[in-house]
Amino acid sequence: MQLKFAACLLLGILMIFAFGGVVAATDWPTFHHNASHTGATTDSGPTTSNVLRSYNASAAVTASISESGNYVYVPSGDAIFCLNATTGT
Repeated sequence: MQLKFAACLLLGILMIFAFGGVVAATDWPTFHHNASHTGATTDSGPTTSNVLRSYNASAAVTASISESGNYVYVPSGDAIFCLNATTGT
């Protein structure tokens, strides 16, 4: 149960970054941002904590969420969801 809560919390936080629309973010296509897995970016974070969209995956989020080219990829159970970063669909 704690793992599911942690996964949902992580998903919610990442949704704020991915769907916030308050900053123009560069792609974050792999675990910890780049091939060196530095986890660093030159982008500024969100300026508010308003959640604009949320998504209820069919199972626990099983790995890191990736973002690239206006799409967010969410691994959940034995599926990968691809969400449009602008519309949330």
